[in-house]
Amino acid sequence: MDERVENPELKEIMKTKPEEMTEEQLEAFVDAFMEATFIIPAELNSDIEALEGKTDEEIALDEEIDLEIMRLEDEDGNVLFPIYTDDDELEKLAEEEDFDIFGLVISTEDLAMLLSDIEDDDFDGVVINPFHENAVELPLEAILELYDFEECDDPDCDDPTHNH
Repeated sequence: MDERVENPELKEIMKTKPEEMTEEQLEAFVDAFMEATFIIPAELNSDIEALEGKTDEEIALDEEIDLEIMRLEDEDGNVLFPIYTDDDELEKLAEEEDFDIFGLVISTEDLAMLLSDIEDDDFDGVVINPFHENAVELPLEAILELYDFEECDDPDCDDPTHNH
């Protein structure tokens, strides 16, 4: 990670549980979520050279690079994709695990695109800051509904709204 990731507005809103938020707070949460930059924890199974010269978004979306995205399971058996609002929250994960964690910095839109490429049965949703008292779980469908990606099979297409 080259840059320090912080999402103070989102973290402040997350102090209120989603089910206790007013309509105004929910709208502020969605706005802050869509503007946020997150850290995705992953274990790298490719050579480090495969990452050279690529942005974190390119790494996350590159099918040639073998990254094992971490998965967590909640008490209901839902498989969740953990994402972190900042470096401090990711450090809590590093304290829990005994392997090196590679953090990919990614925008919410690129996260949604990545999630739309993953098989539906692989993940049920995401959990923001899973080791925090104010962790928030979001269903996969809710995130994908925020963006209108079109399926596209053209390998030369560079339209960001097209899902390849």
